[in-house]
Amino acid sequence: MPASSWPFPGEAPVARARRVALAYRSALQQHAPDVAASIDDIMSRWGETWATPRVITYGPDSMLSATEAGDVLCISAAAVHNLRRAGRLAGIKDASGRWHYRASNVTRLSAEPRRRSGGTTVTVSEDRRSAPK
Repeated sequence: MPASSWPFPGEAPVARARRVALAYRSALQQHAPDVAASIDDIMSRWGETWATPRVITYGPDSMLSATEAGDVLCISAAAVHNLRRAGRLAGIKDASGRWHYRASNVTRLSAEPRRRSGGTTVTVSEDRRSAPK
């Protein structure tokens, strides 16, 4: 598929790769569910729970764990904590020392254009090629 026909303009290469991985995972689940379950288990142990489909029900004021926020953002819980430390996602520490994130802040962040390392925001021009802002 040529880059200009990707149906999600402005996505960073890692977001594209995750969409592709999820499509392959879905096909594997249909044809070899035992193999898919085994790989899901390995990915979960490695902290990449975004690859395993599950339903997360929340309202705008719900507080999400780092794992749940990562599932919404398609990133690991560790990456969610990195976003907090970088000042891009506000968090609240509970009495047990665990961080939680307001769902409305997580969904707002998920709608923002992805940033490249170095702080450059990637946007899409009319001809659908990426251009730094």
